Amino acid sequence: MDHNYSAQDGLLEVRPLRLSDIECLRKLRNLDAIRFAYINSEIISKEGQELWFKRYQDNDNDFMFVISHEQTSVGFAALYDFDRDEETVEFGRFMIDPMYQGHNYGRRALMLILTIAFNKLKAKRITLEVLEKNAAAISLYRSVGFKLVSQKNGLIKMKNNSDAKPDREKRAR
Repeated sequence: MDHNYSAQDGLLEVRPLRLSDIECLRKLRNLDAIRFAYINSEIISKEGQELWFKRYQDNDNDFMFVISHEQTSVGFAALYDFDRDEETVEFGRFMIDPMYQGHNYGRRALMLILTIAFNKLKAKRITLEVLEKNAAAISLYRSVGFKLVSQKNGLIKMKNNSDAKPDREKRAR
């Protein structure tokens, strides 16, 4: 969906995904070091990415973000399946380029996305699914208040309620 939600913290910025970003997203998503963390880990074609983007633009409940540092894309993330009545949204499609991992970008970007979810979308609960083999992501999610909901067939479901939102508020616009 075309949206104007963004946030920054002085080091990183999260901004809406644009058509000009989708090839960078596809290339990053197709890296082995990234694909291992996805339920659907197949290689995405250029045509497939373009079709996905067209469907994304027509969906009022999905918000895809570019994570950037000094105008350089370092990753991507999404809030999707936003239910305005239930005030819930799912977090995912989260990836940081391996060249930029180890610099705390993932945690900082996640905090910015949570700020948008709680403060701009007014979500009361954020859910996510993560493969149980992705220990680094699970640790990150727990560190910002996500709690285990269920674990089955290699997949962990977690949630974060607005009463457990991170203390540090970021500037979201």
